Amino acid sequence: MADPAAAFAAALSEHLAGRLPEAESRYRGILAAAPGQPSATHFLGVLLHQRGRSEEGIALVRDSLAASPGEADWHNTLGNMLAATGQGAEAIVAFMAALELDARHAQAWNNLGALLLRHQQTDQAITAFENAVAIDPAFEDALYNLGDAQAQRGDNSGAARSRCAAYVLRPVADKPRRMLGVAYSVLGRFEDAARMYEEWLAQEPGNPEASHLLAAARGSSGDGGAPERASDAYLAAYFDGLAETFEHKLVDMLHYGVPPLIGKVLRGLGTAPRSLRILDAGCGTGLCGLEVAPFASRLVGVDLSARSLAVAADKGVYSSLHEQEVVACMEQGPAGSFDLVVAADTLVYFGDTGGFFAAAAHALAPGGLLIASFEELLAEGPGGHAIAPSGRYSHRRSHVRERLASAGFGAPDFTDVDVRDELATPVKGFLAVARRGGAAFNPAGA
Repeated sequence: MADPAAAFAAALSEHLAGRLPEAESRYRGILAAAPGQPSATHFLGVLLHQRGRSEEGIALVRDSLAASPGEADWHNTLGNMLAATGQGAEAIVAFMAALELDARHAQAWNNLGALLLRHQQTDQAITAFENAVAIDPAFEDALYNLGDAQAQRGDNSGAARSRCAAYVLRPVADKPRRMLGVAYSVLGRFEDAARMYEEWLAQEPGNPEASHLLAAARGSSGDGGAPERASDAYLAAYFDGLAETFEHKLVDMLHYGVPPLIGKVLRGLGTAPRSLRILDAGCGTGLCGLEVAPFASRLVGVDLSARSLAVAADKGVYSSLHEQEVVACMEQGPAGSFDLVVAADTLVYFGDTGGFFAAAAHALAPGGLLIASFEELLAEGPGGHAIAPSGRYSHRRSHVRERLASAGFGAPDFTDVDVRDELATPVKGFLAVARRGGAAFNPAGA
C-alpha cells in the first residue's frame, strides 16, 4: 500500500459519511496489507458494532487497545460498546481506564455517569456528571444528565438549574424568548432574563405577559421598576391562555393545596350549611368555589379571565359570575354585601395589599371574615413584599398583619400551607383569616 495514512483517511471518510460497506472494505484492505494496524483494527471494530456484529467489534477494539493501550478515546469507545451490549461492569472498567489516562475526558465522565445512573448509583453518577460539567461547562448532554440524576435523588431545584443551564446554551436563535427568560431567571441571571423579555416585546409589542415578566426580572435584579401589582391585561391574557388546562396543571401537577384548606377552616368553625353570602375574589376556574359552595346562601365569583369564568360557570355552584377586576368589584358594590370574602391564590398578583384589604372591608358586613392565601417572603430585606422571577409576589406576615389592621380588620390567624409546587419543590405560604372589626380572629371561639 503506497500511502497507509491516505488509505486510512479515505476509509474513515467513508465511515463518517455513513457508507459502511465501503468503509469496511477499505479497513479490511488496510489490514490485509498491514495486519494488526491499530487504527484500522479499532475503527473496523466500531463499524462492525454499528452493523450489529457487536461481539466481533468488541474483540477488535480490545485488540486495538492491546496494541495501543494509551488511547483514552478508544477505552471510552469500548466502554460505550460494552454498555450498549449489557456488559455494565466491564464498561465501567473501560471508562475508568480512559479516565486514568485522561482525567479531563469529559465524555468518559458523562458516559460513566450515565451507566451509574442506569444502575441506581445516583450519588456516584452525580459526581461523574459534575466532573464532566466542570471540565466542559457547555456540555449539554452532561447538564441534562446531571439534572436527571439530581431529580432522581430528590434535588428538584438543583435539577431545574442544571436543565436550565443546558437550555440556555447556544444556539438560542430558535428558542422561545419566554422559555429562555424563565430559564435565565431560574439560574439567577436576571439581566439575561430581562434581555430575553425585551426581545420578546420587540417581536410582540405590547404583549402583557412579556411586559410583566420583564418588570419581574428587573425587580429581581435590583434594578427597581417592579409594578405594585400585576396588570389587568396580564392577568386576563395569562389565565385565558391557561383556562382549559389550569386545573390539571395546578391540582394534579403542582399539588395546589389552598382550596381544601379553606374548606377545612370553614368546617372547623362549625359554619352552618348555606348560611353565608360569599365572594370568591379571583375565582378563576372555580376550584375554591367547589369548596365553599356548601356554606353559601349566595356565591359570587369575580375574575378578569373570561375563559376561566366559562369553566367556573360549568361547575354550577355560583349564583353569579362577573368579569371584573376584584378591587373595583368590591369597591363599587354595596357596602356590607358579603359575610365572607375568599382570595385563594389571588394576592400573589398584588404587591402592597392595602388597597385589596380596604375594598374587602367595604364589601364585608361587620364581623365578616376574610380568608386569603399568600406565598411567604422568607428572604431577608426591608420590604414587606417582593416580586419573584415568576411574576408572582410573596409577602411577610408582618406586612399582611399591618395592612389588615389599617383596613379595619382584627388580628389575623395564620396557618402554614404548601401553596403549590414550583420546579417540583413545595412553595411555602400561609393562610390568613381575619374578621372585619377590632376583634382578633380566634379559631377556637370564632
